[in-house]
Amino acid sequence: MGMDRNTVIGFVLIGALMIAMFFMNSRDNQALTMKRKHDEDSIARSRPKVDTLTARLDQKKADSIINAPTASVLQQIQIKDTTEQLPVLENDLLKVTFTNKGGQPKIVELKKFKTYDGKPLILENGSFNKISYDLNLNGHSVHTTDIPFTAGTPTRNADKSQSISFLVKVDSAGTESISHTFTLPDNDYMLDFAVNLAGSDKLFTQNTLNLLWKTEAPQVEKVLSYEKQNTNIGYVRNGDFDFETLRKGDDKKFDKVVDWLCLKQQFFISALIAKNKFQTADITWTAPEDSLKIVAQAVANCRIVLPQAQTQASIPMQLYYGPSDYNVLNK
Repeated sequence: MGMDRNTVIGFVLIGALMIAMFFMNSRDNQALTMKRKHDEDSIARSRPKVDTLTARLDQKKADSIINAPTASVLQQIQIKDTTEQLPVLENDLLKVTFTNKGGQPKIVELKKFKTYDGKPLILENGSFNKISYDLNLNGHSVHTTDIPFTAGTPTRNADKSQSISFLVKVDSAGTESISHTFTLPDNDYMLDFAVNLAGSDKLFTQNTLNLLWKTEAPQVEKVLSYEKQNTNIGYVRNGDFDFETLRKGDDKKFDKVVDWLCLKQQFFISALIAKNKFQTADITWTAPEDSLKIVAQAVANCRIVLPQAQTQASIPMQLYYGPSDYNVLNK
């Protein structure tokens, strides 16, 4: 049976309507797509791309380092890979592990002794211990412990001693530099330590090096309370040895020259010695809580006046890590 005229007209109208709707949807979708693209382009134009921004910041940072005053040369050193280097000097009595961060001892082991429970006797370890001083760099104060020194290779000398040096160039020309040289004699508890300065007249305020020495005494005997009772601050002044009994929070000030300072626990000593004496010094010590298993912590500030009108200077010192044995100390 064929379709009548009205039915045919109806199908034609429906088809035309569907075609019209298809074209309208396509036009709307195209308009929406163009709008989105326009918005994205506007956003992109309103700010630089991430890669471009990063590149500009990196270039700006590099330019500031290259064109900055002396202080930024140290910042440039710190931006580089500062992986910690841990060289070692060792004899039959001592094993000293150094760090290039500040060019200083980090771990000290007394090889002939053990703790009460048979463990290696580590007289110094941990972040509290440090030897440092401040540098004046064009008005900026920089701690040497924040500087990654370049570690040399340990060398053995003709007298069987061993030496190592840590160097940092303060300026790009190399006219200002600092080196820390350590020498460990054969069969000795005394570690020689020299701070060598080039351009020292520019590096220190009032030609004075203010040395900070921090050291702690770990528990090595079974009864911590008894160790604390037998721990004190010792010092040598005018050739005479004396000591102060440990009391939490006490301090000692030296308004006149002093030869050396030490933290003496029951059987062992950590000492800092100035071959040319400290002009003045002060030392504070505390007894931490028993749970830390630290007998005492000492903080010393020592003032060393540098030779006048000299751009080159060497400051000879020593570090003693060993037993509080009279015969050893007298030697």
